[in-house]
Amino acid sequence: MSDIFAPLMPEYTIDLPKDPIALVAWVILFGLIVFFIIRLREKGAKIRRESLIWMAILSVLVLVFTPFIGIPLEINSGNVFNQGKTFHIMFFAAVPWLAAGGIIGFIPASLIAGVSGLLYAYLETHHIFTPLIFISFALFYTWGVRQNYHTAFYRYLRIPIISAFLALIMTTPLIFLTQIFISSGDYPLRIAIVLARMPAILISYGGMLFSGSLICIILRALFPNKWVSPAALMPSPSEKSVKSRFLLITVPIMLGILILFVGAVWHVNVNSSRSDLVGKLVNVSEVGADAWTTFVDTGFLTLDEIGNAVQSTGGAGPDFQQLLSKKIEEESFFDRLIILSPDGEIISAYPGSGDVEPIEIPDAVFTDSDDFVKVAARSGRLDAELNFFEFLPQASDGMVRVLLGQTNINQNPYARAFLSAFTSLKKFDADGQILTRSGEILFELDPDSLYGDLPEESFATPTFYETGSPEGEPLMKYYAPIEGTAWAVFTQIPASVIYQAAWQQSLPVLLTGIGILLVLLFAALYTWTPVLKDIRLISEEMKKLSDGRFEIQFTEPKSKGEVTQLFERFYLMTGTLGNRMKKHEDLLTLNEKMSFQNNLHDSLQAIMQSALSRGISSVRLLLNDGVAVGKEGFYAGSQTDTYSHLDKEVAAIVRSQGELVLRDSQIGKRLTFNKSLSYPLAIIGLPMSWQGDDQGVFWVAYHKKKSFTAEDIDFFHSLSSKAAAIIAKGISFDNAVTLKTHLEAILDNLTDGILLLNGENQVVYHNHAARLMLDLEHITLLNAPITSLISDRLLSEAIMAGENRGNDAREFRLADNGVYKLEISSVDLAGQQQGKVVIFKDIRSAKKREKLGSEFVTTVSHELRSPLTLIHGYAKLLRLTGNLNEQQDAYINNIINGVEELKTLVINLLDIGRLESGKTLEIKRISAQGMAKNVVESMQPFARQKNIHLEHVLPDFPVEIEGDEAFLAQALKNLLENAIKFTKMGGDVSLSVRKKEDTVVFAVKDTGIGIAPLDQRHLFEKFKRPSVNLGQESKGSGLGLAIVKSIAERHGGKVWFESQLARGSIFYLEIPIKYDSRAGL
Repeated sequence: MSDIFAPLMPEYTIDLPKDPIALVAWVILFGLIVFFIIRLREKGAKIRRESLIWMAILSVLVLVFTPFIGIPLEINSGNVFNQGKTFHIMFFAAVPWLAAGGIIGFIPASLIAGVSGLLYAYLETHHIFTPLIFISFALFYTWGVRQNYHTAFYRYLRIPIISAFLALIMTTPLIFLTQIFISSGDYPLRIAIVLARMPAILISYGGMLFSGSLICIILRALFPNKWVSPAALMPSPSEKSVKSRFLLITVPIMLGILILFVGAVWHVNVNSSRSDLVGKLVNVSEVGADAWTTFVDTGFLTLDEIGNAVQSTGGAGPDFQQLLSKKIEEESFFDRLIILSPDGEIISAYPGSGDVEPIEIPDAVFTDSDDFVKVAARSGRLDAELNFFEFLPQASDGMVRVLLGQTNINQNPYARAFLSAFTSLKKFDADGQILTRSGEILFELDPDSLYGDLPEESFATPTFYETGSPEGEPLMKYYAPIEGTAWAVFTQIPASVIYQAAWQQSLPVLLTGIGILLVLLFAALYTWTPVLKDIRLISEEMKKLSDGRFEIQFTEPKSKGEVTQLFERFYLMTGTLGNRMKKHEDLLTLNEKMSFQNNLHDSLQAIMQSALSRGISSVRLLLNDGVAVGKEGFYAGSQTDTYSHLDKEVAAIVRSQGELVLRDSQIGKRLTFNKSLSYPLAIIGLPMSWQGDDQGVFWVAYHKKKSFTAEDIDFFHSLSSKAAAIIAKGISFDNAVTLKTHLEAILDNLTDGILLLNGENQVVYHNHAARLMLDLEHITLLNAPITSLISDRLLSEAIMAGENRGNDAREFRLADNGVYKLEISSVDLAGQQQGKVVIFKDIRSAKKREKLGSEFVTTVSHELRSPLTLIHGYAKLLRLTGNLNEQQDAYINNIINGVEELKTLVINLLDIGRLESGKTLEIKRISAQGMAKNVVESMQPFARQKNIHLEHVLPDFPVEIEGDEAFLAQALKNLLENAIKFTKMGGDVSLSVRKKEDTVVFAVKDTGIGIAPLDQRHLFEKFKRPSVNLGQESKGSGLGLAIVKSIAERHGGKVWFESQLARGSIFYLEIPIKYDSRAGL
């Protein structure tokens, strides 16, 4: 568990690079990072308390997450470059500065990343570039999550895990360079070392960023208001610039191709150099082994010959001395010969023996073994002596001796081939050795070699392997046993030779690739820059077009081909748009001028002036017969009178063919030519028609040559159409003015007052009668609000309420003390109400006639009341006088029924007379529920006769009103009686009471036959009954609803209904809670 919670183990230190270039690179990199931090910082950002709190929390987390919770990374230990190296994935080390990038900003994220990188360098990497790498991670990541470009790529880039991946990719070159700076050895070797370690390094950093970004995704979900979100999205650089898009796409692709290609070349060259070097080592070892075997065999043969001579001599010391001297001179192989006793004591030696100490004789000499060659090292490079021992059996004198021959390999002529082979290793900084079976050195090319130890074990076959030197430098070693002997050739060479050779082979490829990349890039930019400049120029010119400016000068494009065609078409389009805009501007100017003209002549003059602005010398508007504008035509221009003789011919041609366009010689061919008259050089003639009505001919003339474009003809078509419209509207306006004058004269002679109001209830028309009725003779009525002109509140409210016609019309007494009936009708245009018409009908005469009629009816009713009562009584007594037959009884019954109907009619007439006479009502407080309940109970017998369900629906709280209880009960009875009468057997009738704000509404609902639309208009008039035939039940006086209406109006209320045929009706009686004594008067 300690490997997970505290995986970073000693040593804890930060090493400064020994390479001064590395220090310079660190300073430069630090300056660039500071520059980008300042450049990317949020401008205008303020230090807030919340940001400081977040920064403090994340800074503490750096101390917790950086050194703890991680795992060691298993790497390829077989690679000599990774031996002794341990990498770790610290899962949460990146969380503080990644979170700071998404929550706080660039500067806090960089500071926290720097602290985390410093701590990580102290615990893990031990080099000063780590903080800069962490800050680079933070900068790229923070930019990714905080950028506000709106394309899909940048939208996904705002996801933390994708931004972390981008940061790893963008920082990989920096990691590669910094690893080269902190490595040791030649730069080719450093490159090899870094390439071997980069996968482990990237996995370590990538795991840190990946786990940290996952935590940031969780933080963004938990704190969405704290995590950065772009306020306003903007176009990306590739959207704003084609060159930027080209560079952003092309450069990474080309760099990627270059890196892959150079990497492949490097890999091939490394393998090639390795194979070549291994081949050379094998070749040198084989040649050296053969030369060594020959050299040793020659030595033994020579020593054996000298030993035979010694055996045959069997003399004393002086004899041996002389023999040895002679043999050295004869054989020239050995530098010195020594005869030893078995104990190593020197018996004789040449040259000299005084400086020679006793020599230890190897045991192998006495065991007849071939393994008796030993190296005696001397001072100086390649200064090595080789001892050859030969056992001399018992001689004639009975002595056993050992013969020793010594030779210096560097001076021995028989060792030249061997030395030549081994010395060639020095070209590769290699070292070579001849070893015995037991691992003793027989020969060593460089005694001071630092390449490492001898092999720990011997190999039966030639073996090539790699290992490291004590200083950590990788070495390539080759061990080859010498066939038929107990010796072996052992060579070793530093691996840097391989990478140096590979670098020398790859460098030209790299430089060539960079050169090709730059040439392609600059060629593309050189090729596309003129095109982009031309496109930018077109863009600028199009901006002028969008701003309404057409002063565009043709510029020769810098690029050719399709761009030239684009320019030509663009300028052609610009010219066309310019002409069209000029046309629209002229027409707009014409419309503005016409808007200020008040008559036909001025408007047509504006049209002709607009035509003259096009350089014409004559414009003539010829009107058809019957176009009543008081003139035959309108003319303008300096030559208009000169060309007037062409009017009839031009008009005739235009009326026949619809359009006339003549230039130069065409005029003489189409028109009658008279030498004494002047003729224009160009003519355009067009018909003036408006909504199918032909108004005349519009034609213009040029006294100079003119080539007409489609825009010119279209412009004059517009002018001719406007002229025709103006003439038609002028005629219509004159007719309307005449009609308006006639209507005003008629309306002013009416006795009814008329007001016309607009949608804002302002007076837009009034006749003289209305002014007199409202006593407003000395006040300006036009455009005045109606509420400011009428002091009567009820009248003002009635007018503001809207439509009020027919039976809904109300009566008012106006300022002239006359009684007028108010009728209001809405004025609708296009389905929307645009105003209203208010009519005051003088009903004083009608009231007088109605009053006389009412008085007559009342008088007659009073006079009829007593006789009818007498007749009714005698008819009943007559039935009691004696036995009557069936026919007599039927006659008396008819008399009684007829008298009762007359009595009901008389009572109704008397009620109406009382209501209309204005007599005071008996006003008192009435319980609406109690009155409704009593009325329903009184009508139950009538309802039961038809099996009708009659009910009342009353509120749960008490409701009281002020009114005449008898009249109000009568009104409800009349409504219920009609509902029961016109509802079929088994139907439903109900009376409900509902309180509104200031009124109480009684509603009588039935499921009867309904009321036809034609009957609804006259339903509340006297003696009006529905046209539906219900047999005898339809009989009645026709006064019931008229009485209800009179009762409602006397109480200041109203009555209305809703009805559908075959579905029933609802009658509403609305009575104010407070009685107003002025109501109904």
